[in-house]
Amino acid sequence: MSVPERCLSTVLILLVALFVISPRAMAKQPIGTTVFAQGAVTASLESDIRLVGHGTPVYERDVLTAGKGSFAIVELNDGTRLTLRPNSVFRFDEYVDAEDVERVRFNLFKGGLRTVTGTVAGRAPDAFELRTPVATVGIAGTDFSARLCERDCEEEAEALGEDSGGGPDIVGRVAFVKGEATAVSLFNKERTLSAGVGVFQGDTLETGSDSFVVIAFRDESRITLLENTQFRISRHEYDVESPEGGSALMRLLQGGIRVVAGIISNMRPEAYQIATPVATISTRGTRFDVVCTSVCAQDGHASLSPAIPAARMLATLIEGAFPSAYAQAGPDGLFVIVRFGRVASESAAGAFEFAAGTTAFIASELARPRTDVPLPAAIRAFLRRAPVPEDIEVQPNLLRDSSRPVQEGDLAVAVYDGSVTATSTSDPDVVVDLGEGDAGLLGAGEPTRLAGGTPAFVTDDPYNVNPDVVVGEDGSVVQSNLPSPEGEDAMSCRM
Repeated sequence: MSVPERCLSTVLILLVALFVISPRAMAKQPIGTTVFAQGAVTASLESDIRLVGHGTPVYERDVLTAGKGSFAIVELNDGTRLTLRPNSVFRFDEYVDAEDVERVRFNLFKGGLRTVTGTVAGRAPDAFELRTPVATVGIAGTDFSARLCERDCEEEAEALGEDSGGGPDIVGRVAFVKGEATAVSLFNKERTLSAGVGVFQGDTLETGSDSFVVIAFRDESRITLLENTQFRISRHEYDVESPEGGSALMRLLQGGIRVVAGIISNMRPEAYQIATPVATISTRGTRFDVVCTSVCAQDGHASLSPAIPAARMLATLIEGAFPSAYAQAGPDGLFVIVRFGRVASESAAGAFEFAAGTTAFIASELARPRTDVPLPAAIRAFLRRAPVPEDIEVQPNLLRDSSRPVQEGDLAVAVYDGSVTATSTSDPDVVVDLGEGDAGLLGAGEPTRLAGGTPAFVTDDPYNVNPDVVVGEDGSVVQSNLPSPEGEDAMSCRM
């Protein structure tokens, strides 16, 4: 049978279904509307079946079914939108959006969906829940996807390759936060930092006034970001199976940090670096503070220029010609306070080491470090407003992520904004908490929050699209990331 014949057959069957809608369905108040549908998608209420297309209302207790190569986008009355992927069966168990009661309960029996929650989840996070045969997902104002895997997930993962990752690696997590702190990704997406949230390579972390955040990294290092600080994780690579290959390059763009170095520094001291516009700091297995003030922070990016011999000579000449200028150095520049161990600095002025108990001041990239400049009272107060990271208790399971391949029978959950809590249906004591950028698997294998973040079989899924599409009055898509109808035969039957 040709594609047009299959489409015509599907449409005729479903059009017949339109004439068996009972008065019971017509009398109910709709809880939302279908924004877009492609292929064979139906809604059934008890024994009544309706063809789903643009503008079709949906009701509480409706069961939506999407056939092969078919999918639908539905918008509920509170602004919640969901994309139902092919080969899925889904039910609106409960939808109450009243002044005194707010409650949303969905049930995914088969297949998968991508959901962006609306005002109900925003006002009452505990009110929103997705049930599946594998786990119940509690949702806190979020954008997430959930997929019940059959053999299809394994096949897609195998086709992409075992080492194929779906996104940037989670290199650490927020252990503690006070006040306001945000992260801006490589793609310029901003998110709020809260306890347990992951941080990624390429993130730029920022704290507000009277705020601080403590980050626990996978190599057991920790960093406290002081208030009004901007800090970029350019690189943080660590594999517990081969720690000797780890390396880190982070940039203090402005403000201050308090550092406890970890395994990367212990294994390869020169491979753990913190760059500033004045000098690059490396560790010798240590604890130290770095504060970048005024001229130090004006460049807005960390200098990584090598110590050029000509620049070193120029710095030496300047220091020799104008000793009084160096002797009267003010508090603006880079301060390095060594609390334990040893710290090294490198800039155009050369390479230097500082022992425990030393406070080093570096006025510029061309200036030699000085250890006779007292730490200004303002900087001492600045440091006191945030704890050293070793004093912060880190929850034992904060970094307890793992990796395993997806298996048939798994529920794969990925979070793009907000957070979710997935609780096993068979064992309520098994819980996986997921924040933005996290992904988890529950079901067939060991329940886990994936160390590598969202796997490629999820990110490369053409149906795992944000349901926030723009559709014209005639039902045609104006703007979206929807799969092309030419992708599969069944998808050319657009409703």
